[in-house]
Amino acid sequence: WLDNQCNNYAAIVTEFQANLKNLPLPSRSPHILAAIPNGIDTDFWRPTEPMRDIDVIWCARTDAEKGIATALELVPILCSKGLQYRIVTSEKDGPQDQLTALELDYPNFAHYSCQTPEQLRKLFSRSKIFLSTSTCEGMPATPLEACACGCGPFVPDIDGLSEVFGDSEGFMHGFIQPPHENACDLASCIGSLLVYEDACDNPGWTPEGSTLARRIANRYSVEKMVDGYISLYDRLLTTKST
Repeated sequence: WLDNQCNNYAAIVTEFQANLKNLPLPSRSPHILAAIPNGIDTDFWRPTEPMRDIDVIWCARTDAEKGIATALELVPILCSKGLQYRIVTSEKDGPQDQLTALELDYPNFAHYSCQTPEQLRKLFSRSKIFLSTSTCEGMPATPLEACACGCGPFVPDIDGLSEVFGDSEGFMHGFIQPPHENACDLASCIGSLLVYEDACDNPGWTPEGSTLARRIANRYSVEKMVDGYISLYDRLLTTKST
């Protein structure tokens, strides 16, 4: 298919810019290569709550690759610092008994499962930091949805997370980190991200941080995705006409 010189409509579309660099793809015209990330609905995913009373939220499947073990290990460490910590699992599987036990031991910890989009939006809008402990990540829809709700991402420097957040203005210096194997070190980094806004040491998320997170999410909106495909079609049609 790629070698067919008469095929004026040949194109490869991928979610990730890195694929265009790493795959042995032809660079000659008319074969067009484009990275068009999947878009999120930024009209739905938006801030809805007046107060950010959750310091850290973790939201993912309970598969080992998503780092659920690290998320659990952080519960006593973060909660002993007085932080409000939430874990959201997408299914009612995995270590639910352990999560329930931790919830009983630490009043400033809570966990949820199988949340509706509306419930997730409310949780993200109440949260200051979205934590990812994944060891691999594709197109990071959930972190972007949290960002669109004004929740700042704190994510490892891996795969799709690196591509989405690694070159983002303002986040290079603190919000994307090498993967942490030590939960205590990770907790220390999280603590340094929480801004103390008043003399009472009341931790809060700055409005500037929320605005920047939202701006990053807007780069991956449904509208941007549609514009990317329209641009691709226009390029293909132009190639055909010339």
